[in-house]
Amino acid sequence: MRWFGFLMAGILLPATGLAQVQLDDTQRFARLWANTGGRPSAAEVGRDYLQPGTPALQEFAADRIGSAEALQLALTRYRPDYEQALALCLPAAQALATRVPRLQRRVADLLGRNGAPAVNMLFGAGRSGGTVTAAGVSVALEVLCWFAFDVQDAEALIEEFVVHETVHWHQLHLQQPTAQDSLLRQALIEGVADFVTSELLERVGRAESARHQYGLQHEKRLWQAFQTDMYGTSLRHWMYGPGAAGEPADLGYWIGKRIAQAYWQSMGRDQAALEALLRLESPRQLLEQSGYDP
Repeated sequence: MRWFGFLMAGILLPATGLAQVQLDDTQRFARLWANTGGRPSAAEVGRDYLQPGTPALQEFAADRIGSAEALQLALTRYRPDYEQALALCLPAAQALATRVPRLQRRVADLLGRNGAPAVNMLFGAGRSGGTVTAAGVSVALEVLCWFAFDVQDAEALIEEFVVHETVHWHQLHLQQPTAQDSLLRQALIEGVADFVTSELLERVGRAESARHQYGLQHEKRLWQAFQTDMYGTSLRHWMYGPGAAGEPADLGYWIGKRIAQAYWQSMGRDQAALEALLRLESPRQLLEQSGYDP
């Protein structure tokens, strides 16, 4: 199963004043792919890509890839995804390397925060598009590139992913790792990141366009269904997996984004409202204060 998400617990995040973009893992993967005609063995994947990887790749691999055998299987199973990512998303990542620090400074300015994480571009096993670890923000190009039709699309997607994951990085600096989890809490964590991304870039992200359109058309019904589940811990079809039959995946993200938008508007669209959205001290209270009710 291929999915999006990020790590929440047990992470110590160093604050950095200037973001860095790390492309070493992508370049090493591209050499491996070229040298093997896109059909490396598990031994070659381990020796030439995973083992000499950056700390970011090592952390990503431990949680989101597993073994060299698992990655080699993904390269075979999702071969067109990797071909597209190498053709579109890797050139886009290289073109954006010098612009990402400025983009992250805009995120920090909007949120009234300091610092920015390093951004690590890599190739994963086709299961996770982005995550936050102690090494910073990691973006897996083969997943991101699902939504790209040309290099311009790819650049826009990378911008969106970087902003989204950078918001998570700031959330993790502010939130208590022992906070009680629930579907509502997780939907707000992701929804706030999507909300800030849309506000900063002034557009609906390409990766969320399907759930955005579906959500607008079915908002009342979705909200009624979400309320039944929102204080439990089961994410079911709402997040991090396939959606319910006939629905886009990750509609929980969209519900969380709508609540965040409603809260932002009801609280005067000021810095204190953004701070509360990031801290998420009481999801239930935040929902009540938002007045969200389609």
